[in-house]
Amino acid sequence: MRTLTAILGLVALLSFLAACESLPAAPDPAVDPVGYGQVMYERKCATCHELYNPREFSQRALSRALKRYAPRAGLKREDRPYVEQYLLENASDAP
Repeated sequence: MRTLTAILGLVALLSFLAACESLPAAPDPAVDPVGYGQVMYERKCATCHELYNPREFSQRALSRALKRYAPRAGLKREDRPYVEQYLLENASDAP
């Protein structure tokens, strides 16, 4: 019985590990802050909804949405400026 339980536990563990996807490494924020912001946007915001194209929104709308939803998405405070930079540089009214 213990052997069967051990085998089932091992199968469950291997199934779990196979289901996990390896996330690509994010760029170094000191070297590529916008690229880092994009990766964080894609990782965190996609957990709740389909990703929006920042070009469909104004800078003001994106800033307001980020302030409202960043805590819900689990976006760390230190990563928020990078995500905001990515969003604002790609907004519909970006210079």
